[in-house]
Parts: sequence; C-alpha cells; structure tokens
Amino acid sequence: MIDFTDGGLEGLCDCRTPLCADTANCKDVADGRLAALGYEPAGMMIPPHYTPAEGDFIQTLLKSYETYSGREGRCYAMGGGTYVHNIPGGVAFGICTSEEDVRMHSPNERYPVEELYLSAAIFADVIAELCG
Repeated sequence: MIDFTDGGLEGLCDCRTPLCADTANCKDVADGRLAALGYEPAGMMIPPHYTPAEGDFIQTLLKSYETYSGREGRCYAMGGGTYVHNIPGGVAFGICTSEEDVRMHSPNERYPVEELYLSAAIFADVIAELCG
C-alpha cells in the first residue's frame, strides 16, 4: 500500500515469507535495494509462524476431527494472517466438510447447521482431551 502526501510517499509491504526468511536474508536485502533507489526504509519484519504437525496439540486436533467426521484429517499451511500468529504453537482450526459452496468470506456466507453441530462436537472433544 502506498500513501501519497504533500511531503512524499509512505508505503507498506505486507508479504508472506517462507520459514527460512529472517531479517538478514529478507528485510535487510529489501531495505538495501530501496535505499539504493533513494527511499528511506523503516519498519520491522514479523517472523513467519509455524507449528509442526507432529506435536501433541495438532495430533489431538486431527484425532478429534477424524473421530467425529469420519474423514482423514490433514494439515495445510495458508498464507493469510490469522488470529493465532502471535500465539506460540497456535493454529487456526476449523472443519470444512461441506461439499456445497458455502461462500466463505463472501456475501451471503452460509454453512449447513448439521456441520456446525459437528464442529461443536469436535471442538468440545478437543477441549476435553486437552484439559482432561
């Protein structure tokens, strides 16, 4: 995003980086190239968020999903920012078993009530397993 003002412009770069990205091989390189073009880079780099699938937490999520849905659970990485980015070991977890177009994050978003009940059962089981 670039904001033009009377004094110049300010930009914001929101990009998703691989797990191997760090300040030295990502931010410093971009800042150096911007500086060479006459810009004054400022800001910070938020490190990538990753939780290994082999951990107990993830395995509990998958087990509950498989038990209640009857489907194989699987993990996948997404590029979007979630509410768990700053929670160590956190993951965004939800079920998606519907074969119909639920219009996710679109006008008239909807989800079958039966699957909401299934979600509630899975979430309750996960909580009981983790806290029990």
